[in-house]
Amino acid sequence: MSNSVKTSFHRRFIPTQIATDGAVHLNARTNTRATRELFTTGQLYAGRLCSVERRPIENCSRSLALLRLEFAIYLFDESERRLGWLGKTACRDLVIVAGAALDPGVAGIVRALQVHRPENVESWLNLADKGPWVKIVFGELAAEDDRNPFRSIVPFDASGYTVPKRVQARTDRFVKPSVAADELGKSKSTVLRRVDALQAEWSSSLVRRTRGGHRQVNLSLLRHLWER
Repeated sequence: MSNSVKTSFHRRFIPTQIATDGAVHLNARTNTRATRELFTTGQLYAGRLCSVERRPIENCSRSLALLRLEFAIYLFDESERRLGWLGKTACRDLVIVAGAALDPGVAGIVRALQVHRPENVESWLNLADKGPWVKIVFGELAAEDDRNPFRSIVPFDASGYTVPKRVQARTDRFVKPSVAADELGKSKSTVLRRVDALQAEWSSSLVRRTRGGHRQVNLSLLRHLWER
């Protein structure tokens, strides 16, 4: 493995040995956070960097740093030029090696976030105050950790969009259509027709299936779409 900045999606890489040639040999340990956020493959999302955190690391040295980047994820509502926060975040873990070349996997993040000195830890830590926006497309679930990697990430100018405050953002709550009907004060058949009309656009963000094949709807998202 070359001496470079390394990246993973929702995984924590722990350096276990530094060879005499300067290469960093890494062991991957899955992040055991209970909540795993899942995203629709191939769908375009907006993301805003909301946190850059320096993480504890084994075999610590001044030349190594483990950083976690956290992005708040938003849905595009082009009809109203609005971004709706999903109540979800996506993380990337980066191992920064002083004086190293960029790993190809992190080069796209560097360009999207416009990190001028990516080998410098402070350059990354200072990004959180700026809160840069990006566009993200997620790939298929990774077999090793059941999470969506970034297929692409590019800069994004959100100035032309209305963005709700995150404190007012919704949290996903999937319920039976009958429960959604009661909550919204509508008939079940009306709710199902509305869901059918929206499903092509909102996909698994709006509708999911239980193991038994029963349909559930995202109540908070459906309420948001109904009221817009």
